[in-house]
Amino acid sequence: MSADFDLDNEPDFCLQLQFRDDLERPRVQPVRFDFLLVPELGLAIRPDSKAWAIGIMVPAGHFEITETACMHTTQFEYDANISKVEGPVILNGGHFEQIVVRYGSTSKNGVADRTNYFIMGGRFWMKRFTPGNHANTGNNAKVRHCAVNVIGGEFPEFYLSGIYRALSDTYVDNPHCYINGGKFGMIAGAGMEQIKGDITFKIDHAIIDEFYGGGINASLPVLGKIDVTIDNSRVGKYCGGPKVGILGTTSAYQTVTTHATGTTFGEYYGGGNGGTNYYREQKQDGDVAFPSQSAIGWSSYGYSAFNPLNTVSGVDPAHDESATNKGYHGEYEFEVFNNSNGTTDNAVVRAYYLWVQFGTTATGTVTNYLKNCTVNGNFYGGGNLGNVNGDVNSTLTGTTHVTGSAFAAGFSAAIPKFRVHDKENATTNNFPGRDFTGVITDHTLDYKKDASGDEIYYTWSNTPKPGTTGDNRWKQATYQGADGKWYCWTWVPLENLGNVSGNANITIEGDSKIDGDVFGGGNESSVGGDTHVTLKGKTQVAGDIFGGGKQGDITGNTHVTIE
Repeated sequence: MSADFDLDNEPDFCLQLQFRDDLERPRVQPVRFDFLLVPELGLAIRPDSKAWAIGIMVPAGHFEITETACMHTTQFEYDANISKVEGPVILNGGHFEQIVVRYGSTSKNGVADRTNYFIMGGRFWMKRFTPGNHANTGNNAKVRHCAVNVIGGEFPEFYLSGIYRALSDTYVDNPHCYINGGKFGMIAGAGMEQIKGDITFKIDHAIIDEFYGGGINASLPVLGKIDVTIDNSRVGKYCGGPKVGILGTTSAYQTVTTHATGTTFGEYYGGGNGGTNYYREQKQDGDVAFPSQSAIGWSSYGYSAFNPLNTVSGVDPAHDESATNKGYHGEYEFEVFNNSNGTTDNAVVRAYYLWVQFGTTATGTVTNYLKNCTVNGNFYGGGNLGNVNGDVNSTLTGTTHVTGSAFAAGFSAAIPKFRVHDKENATTNNFPGRDFTGVITDHTLDYKKDASGDEIYYTWSNTPKPGTTGDNRWKQATYQGADGKWYCWTWVPLENLGNVSGNANITIEGDSKIDGDVFGGGNESSVGGDTHVTLKGKTQVAGDIFGGGKQGDITGNTHVTIE
């Protein structure tokens, strides 16, 4: 589909598209949009609150939007799975909210395996890249994790598996992600849906706020190893392992390997990231009348029972310490967009609980290799509250510069803080709204504040509220300590975090520079084996060199070698 009649490399017409007028998802045959602006019909004419969406056209083969075209849509469903031939999805121009497998795919032989690769970039924006199942509870297709290629664009959230149907089955495959350019909020190797194989990232010239090589769902961990190559990029917080949960199984922990060149990190942890685990539970998904902009409008969608950290009087307290171990209600998430068929005033209305709990993390052996990199803070070869069941081997070479201290092992000096939503003081402005032309205004609940109007940050603690025992420990989970800080009780042990069970080895060589100290161990985390610190070449260390850790035990021997 092209329209450039005067050959000036600019689109001459726009295609006002409404692709759907019933409950089915029609297939679109192999197509490329080139030199076209493709807005929704409702966006172009706005007659009323109908037809604001573009409709849903599910690719039955090759689907491409070039950089000279621009398509605006909400939910894009990418695998027709109805006699579809294998083909790529190429998105280089447009504004998409999310991407999921075709609705109803479970009834279409239960697999989604016809898309063989993604290419995204150019002038493309997607709020959530989530290649997995549709949010509806009837969708549990077995999803193939194909190669993902990014050559630009912007993605506030980016996962290599879906986030809506956590218990869906998946193939035993090995997703590869190639990034060359682009801006990202958070990248994670897996969403809520499980990846059962290895994960490989190759990243160049990217800007990333947070990076986690593993998954975000502690209940369904990545089962394979993680291999990351990252060059010439900028990363705010880097964790080579999972955000929460183990990597592999408790009987066979998997390895994490990072090779970085010319990259700047704000925080660097070679292993996994422990801390607050957010478990997304769907409470509503369906085409319904747009809810009133109030608590009453959302009451039947789980809002009436929502009780963050059991702080709302008159609402039954809730917690989960089953095998899933979801913890407490933490946040209530709205997701709304106009119906895709253009024939009713209904909207797609979704609601989710984000449960919160302290999540532990563990990986197998970790290997870090940094060349000509900058770490604006401390370098940790191990995890951020995450354990390593194996060795940690780190090499800092070339002109690598650490502005803080370098630790061969992990970090456990502080338990992270978290916030929860404030239900009791919610107003109209906290709920999504829609005007008569169909324009939706997204909103969210505010975070809970103290009497002075400051947001409350809770710290996980194994000490319950004074005077509480038994079930009252979770029914009255929060309290303000004598130090003025707010705490929340968790039954998850907070001891022995950030530990390395084997040896911790760090080699600093070339023209590398450490502005702080060098430690063979961790920061208040232990090492079960030996430690080795080796300095070579023209390495400069402004501070001191310690064979052991900073307030962390070393079971074996410590070794320092300066060549």
